[in-house]
Amino acid sequence: MDIQVSKTPNHKIKLTVSQDTYLCLYKKEIGKTVNLESVSLDDYEKLKEKVITRGKKRVFYLLARKSYTFHELLEKLKKSGYDEETAKKILDYFKSLNYVNDREYARKYVDDKKGSYSKRYIMSHLLKKGIAKDICEEILNEMHDEDTEYNSALKIATRKLGRYQSDDVRKKMTNHLLYKGYNYNIISKVLNEIKV
Repeated sequence: MDIQVSKTPNHKIKLTVSQDTYLCLYKKEIGKTVNLESVSLDDYEKLKEKVITRGKKRVFYLLARKSYTFHELLEKLKKSGYDEETAKKILDYFKSLNYVNDREYARKYVDDKKGSYSKRYIMSHLLKKGIAKDICEEILNEMHDEDTEYNSALKIATRKLGRYQSDDVRKKMTNHLLYKGYNYNIISKVLNEIKV
């Protein structure tokens, strides 16, 4: 197997096996024991373990500050110079410890946003974060029913009511609730309830 050696713009050394399989290392990680003129497969595997250890430290650092989805962490690792295979291996370790759990992330996200945003808005943001559609639908159906949707829209409309002039209240309120992702049926019920 031919391992190609090159330098990256951020002064790391890149060992490339194929287009999708590579390692990006700092000079100090390579040390003086590895000859960069001819990197053996054995040396490559030892260096890969160092990269995985560094990647685990990076993910621990990120997770200490806030929760992330699997997809968000995968993208962060790829931007930091990890190939997809290595990044997934690192993240599988965290999944096995239950530190990265998309289902729990979605549950907390829905719980946090359900009083302020519509089901559609929350679904769209969860999908952008890389959570599977079936997980999103399951959790939203479990935690965010039509009554919750109506009550959150009513709460938003009541709070916004005093901020608009009397001649354009209905139009502005409709636009605001549409922005939050509510459908016309719910908006109509809410506007009738607050008599706008």
